[in-house]
Parts: sequence; structure tokens; C-alpha cells
Amino acid sequence: MICLAVVCLLGIAFLLIPPLFFRAYPQNLNDVIMLLRTIDQRELEDLSSEVIEENLRTSLSRNRFKLEQRRRALLLFEYLRRMSFNSWVLLAWAYREQRSVQIAAAADAVSIHIEEVLAAGTSFRIHSLIILTRLSIQIFLNRLRIAPLPKPGRLLRIAETDGLSIYRELTEASAKLAACDGPDAPNRLTAALFGKSA
Repeated sequence: MICLAVVCLLGIAFLLIPPLFFRAYPQNLNDVIMLLRTIDQRELEDLSSEVIEENLRTSLSRNRFKLEQRRRALLLFEYLRRMSFNSWVLLAWAYREQRSVQIAAAADAVSIHIEEVLAAGTSFRIHSLIILTRLSIQIFLNRLRIAPLPKPGRLLRIAETDGLSIYRELTEASAKLAACDGPDAPNRLTAALFGKSA
């Protein structure tokens, strides 16, 4: 069991460490928008819905349900990776804005929005790393047929805190910060995060 945990942690390290050395840090809002990875919010909510999971459980045969559940877990994993990357991009942008505000001794309204992005971004990064670790272990154990996949709604919650609500807080705070770059900036940022239909 310890060997399994070490293998999972090494796999996660190979996913997370290389991008740290090869990332382009965002310099301004245009860089942020260019780097963000789009999330389909409706599909993500469907993936985390326990009602849809229960409907699939009752309407599909056992083998088809297991295949569909595994497909949904892998898609949820991909969305969580994208959201984690987006939170890193937004955090890097907020830290850069914080440095420029400190140098220019600018208004407090901007620094309040920066602090909101930093708080929500840090919280989501920690939350997403825990969720990604748990989900990758669960997918691996399910692949070995050792344990079934848990319900996705349970995976996204840690100590009664929902990961999707933290991500929403981060995107809302980022949109407020983007408003400092112009009236259309929040719409451009939201479109980069959630697609054109958002």
C-alpha cells in the first residue's frame, strides 16, 4: 500500500513539477487571457452532480455504468487540472499587480481586489491539489479493481468546503481586478475562463 502511494505521488509530481520550469509568467491581462484554459461550466456542474450520477446508475447496466463513471471521473480530473492551472495563472497575475501597486503606491480599491484574488486563488490551489491527489488515487485503485470510484460531489468537498464555490469566488474576484484594466476586460476574462457562452 505504501508502494502504491509512492507511485501515485511520483505520478502527480511528474504532472506538476515540469510546468514550473517551462511556464511563461503573465505580464498583463492580455497574457492572462492568452494562457487561461477554458472550462465548460455546465458540463463541470453535470460531472459533479450526484443526481445525474444516480440517474446514470439506474438507467445503465452495471458494466456500462462503470465505464461511464470512469469516463466522467477522467473528464473531471482534466477539468480540475485546467482549473488548477487557471488559478496559478490568476495568482501569478495578482502577485505581479500587487508588486506594481506597491511600487506606484496606487489606490486601495485595486489592492482590495488583489487581496481577494490572492486569498481565493491560494485556497483553491491547496484545495485542488488535495482533490487531484485523491481523485488520481481513486482512479488508479479503480483501474486495478481494488476500489470503486466515489461520487464526484463527495470528491469536490473537503471539510464541507466545495471546490467549485471556491473557484467561482476566484473568478469573480479576478473579474473585479480585471475591471481596473477597462470596462470590457471582465467580459474578456470571463469568456477566456468559461467560453463565449458564459
